[in-house]
Amino acid sequence: MIHKLWQFLLGSVKFEIDGGQYEIFLNDCTGEGFSITDVTATPLGLQATIPARDYKKLHQFAYKRRCRLHIVEKTGLCFNFIKYKKRIGIPVGILLFFYLIFWLQGFVWTISYYNLQPKEAIIIDDILKQNGISQGTRVTSEQMSQVRNNILIEDSSFSSLSLNFVKGRLVVDATTITEKPEISNNIGVSDIVAKKDGIISSIEIISGFSICGAGQYVTKGDLLISGSYIDDYTGYETTNYSQAKIMAQTQTGYQYTQPMTITENIVTGEALNYRSICIGEKKISLFRPKKIEGSYTENISVKPAKLFSLPLPFSIETIEIAPVEKKTINYSEEMAIEKARLSCETQMREDMKDSNIISFEGSSVIESNQVVYTLKVIANEDIGEIVQR
Repeated sequence: MIHKLWQFLLGSVKFEIDGGQYEIFLNDCTGEGFSITDVTATPLGLQATIPARDYKKLHQFAYKRRCRLHIVEKTGLCFNFIKYKKRIGIPVGILLFFYLIFWLQGFVWTISYYNLQPKEAIIIDDILKQNGISQGTRVTSEQMSQVRNNILIEDSSFSSLSLNFVKGRLVVDATTITEKPEISNNIGVSDIVAKKDGIISSIEIISGFSICGAGQYVTKGDLLISGSYIDDYTGYETTNYSQAKIMAQTQTGYQYTQPMTITENIVTGEALNYRSICIGEKKISLFRPKKIEGSYTENISVKPAKLFSLPLPFSIETIEIAPVEKKTINYSEEMAIEKARLSCETQMREDMKDSNIISFEGSSVIESNQVVYTLKVIANEDIGEIVQR
């Protein structure tokens, strides 16, 4: 294997010997130290292979032994260069290819996000595009520094942000600000009052003086935990910063009105997709969009371009256009009640995600071609609210 590799790099010549004393000629060549290999017999003599650098030296021995030499084949890297030396396009193309690879490293091929949620990555991606940074654009360190400062100013939810650009890849690494727990610093006097009506089920006091007890019914604004206490014997007032968890059984009502007749835009035809190549701020349309008569919906999405999972220095914008028509939809009584019920329950679960829902019951009334749905919820939740004096 190594011998064949060297033979290809240095070049070799396959030749034929005929006439004269070719056997003695072969002995003379090997005696001089020439590396002759692959010797085979032919009808008129022999065929062999020798390194290209030694072939011309054989003629003096061939002349001495009255032999004739004929080149059969030239192989090797050096002969390939000679063969294509007049084809300037090949070396120029190779040099241009490497130059383009080196030059394109200064463009953004792909953007990677670390330590970010999908929603946060979308926000930063929009800010980058507003500041002229996207796939296919050439960036500088000054531009990235300016964009970093703009992101930190526009969005205060990030505690740190770094933009690193290495050979076509822009890496965005950010850390969001975590909410600090409320810490009692014992500065000032505060009370805890009820933020809604309910029957108290349990009280866990961290600091302060309890005014109410378990099983007691309280209304919104009632004092539950006081931050001050007057000693009956000494008459001195003791103050504190109130902290407590007061769980109470509460009742909350939700109401939603669902019309039984509505007007909505309904898709009436096949959606058409039009794609464009986005290179920085430039846009190249791949297909000429057709004119759509009447009303239509338009949905725009942008995705990074890839070839066999390899990122390319541009993005593909897809515009989905669908014709629509306004139509009147009549809901049955059951459908209208179901839509109203789902809306009430969705709002209930959103508002009481930190509470323990004990039970809920709904009722509906039809009034003036619409359904009024009422949901009553009984839950166990924290009703304490700290109020500074």
